[in-house]
Amino acid sequence: RALDANDHLVLKSFSTEETATELVAARNAIVVRCLLVAASGAASCLSENPTRKGREPLYCSMMMSTIRSLIARQRGLTAVLVRQGLPDIALDWLIEFVPESINDASTLKSLLSERSSLTAAERLTAADASLRVAIVHGSSDNEYAQALAYTALSVMVSSFFLVIGPVGVPVNCVCEDGGPDVTQLCRKAFFRMLNALQRVNGRNPGVRNECTIALQKIA
Repeated sequence: RALDANDHLVLKSFSTEETATELVAARNAIVVRCLLVAASGAASCLSENPTRKGREPLYCSMMMSTIRSLIARQRGLTAVLVRQGLPDIALDWLIEFVPESINDASTLKSLLSERSSLTAAERLTAADASLRVAIVHGSSDNEYAQALAYTALSVMVSSFFLVIGPVGVPVNCVCEDGGPDVTQLCRKAFFRMLNALQRVNGRNPGVRNECTIALQKIA
């Protein structure tokens, strides 16, 4: 109810609906991100104290209902969260407990196609999230899930050389300017995707076939 009241205030405060809508969308992304971090127990992952013990997930029906409601109400919110980056534990929580994330399949697919706006590591990380959404929530007749799985797996196959390292040079030589090792980031996302492939079942033959083809290409 507080969020609904805030929506009304924002719409009244701006002369154009477009500006108000963008502000509400940004607020929703911040709210959902904070709730995901709290609900999944990922707060300790963001702590500067490496010795701090991880927190247990919070099982709150109101929190879960709010997250699901906002993602269902705002198309593309899942893609925004993936684009901004989430701790792995928060991302896994989102995919496991928010089936509405499959509604953003087309937006996630578009995100993976934006080569110029994502680094190689960011694109492979987004592919990991997209593949998990398609596997966990793709129904047997969901063509969007199959298309999303195909796009994510295409990124996985095309990024394989980043995981093993460039030919003829040391594996861990690819680094961003003053940043982390790109090879390690890509390797982490790649193996998360391999792990996700173990969860493929017969509920969606289309997604399963795409996963089988991708594994054959890698092998």
